[in-house]
Amino acid sequence: NNGYLISLNISALAGLLLPLLGILIPLIIWFQKKEKIQGVKELGSKVLNFQFTLSLLLFLSFIGQVVMMTNAFNTIQNSGDVSPSIVAGSIKYGLRFTLIVLLSLNAINITAILINTFRISKGKKAIYPAIPFIKP
Repeated sequence: NNGYLISLNISALAGLLLPLLGILIPLIIWFQKKEKIQGVKELGSKVLNFQFTLSLLLFLSFIGQVVMMTNAFNTIQNSGDVSPSIVAGSIKYGLRFTLIVLLSLNAINITAILINTFRISKGKKAIYPAIPFIKP
């Protein structure tokens, strides 16, 4: 049933509204139908692995932001110059990094989902670059 597979695939876009929904909705759909509809088990694991991978990358970028900002503040503290412009510059740098990563990951997510939706509608298998957390 390509319609159900397309719905499962597109359900990951819910993560654009609330990141956790991009995992929960496909997970619920996958659990309900993975043994009942052909192709759901494989596609669901691919979609979930991709969403888990993106979530891991987002988490790692957050840690990177914290490390960068901590280093920047340590440098400011060690130099003895705590002028507002230097502090504001450090904060802007960290936030800019996070925004770029967040927008990039969302663009990758949307692109992969749309490409795979098209592939599924043509009867082809979905291809997601992901860490295999869940086996089909």
